[in-house]
Amino acid sequence: MRLGLCCLLLPLACGSEGSTPDAGPTPVDSGLPPGDAGFDQDLGVALDASGPRCEVGTGVDLFEEVAEDQVVALSLGPQGGGRYSGYHIWSSVRVNGVAPQRALVRFKLLMADTGTEIGRQERQFNLEPSGNNFVAYGVAPWIDDCCPVRNQAVLMQVELQDQNGLTCTDQRRVRAADRCPDPNGNDICP
Repeated sequence: MRLGLCCLLLPLACGSEGSTPDAGPTPVDSGLPPGDAGFDQDLGVALDASGPRCEVGTGVDLFEEVAEDQVVALSLGPQGGGRYSGYHIWSSVRVNGVAPQRALVRFKLLMADTGTEIGRQERQFNLEPSGNNFVAYGVAPWIDDCCPVRNQAVLMQVELQDQNGLTCTDQRRVRAADRCPDPNGNDICP
């Protein structure tokens, strides 16, 4: 019995004739630009030769890129609260090279000049496919007090950790809009 088991397992342990030990997987030409390694269906991961990559953005219904120093709206949320915790900056993330299921994503808003945190939201997502990337959008980190943020430089940050422990981060410096609008568009601040 033992001899039979050894005879069965020995070829598996040693590999088949003509194989190269530790050669790793055979690269596949994905037809993507250099730096893109394609999509691993088994892992459900969009792969990139440079490792996990995050990009913070904005967007309610889709990921929208954010340029440095772009003006972003201070949006009144349905949660109420008015000036205090009633406003947010819509946030989103686009990622590559991470597992999309059960990704822990933390969005932070910081005053650019002091680094003071003014808003945060942490959520777990099953990220949606978007081309060779994955995205999450429609995240609304509440702003502690909208009025001092008006027309100020804000850092939008994202930190992501996937179910395998891979992490990525990104931040953009944006400028908050010049008003905290009520439902009629009037600034609520004194």
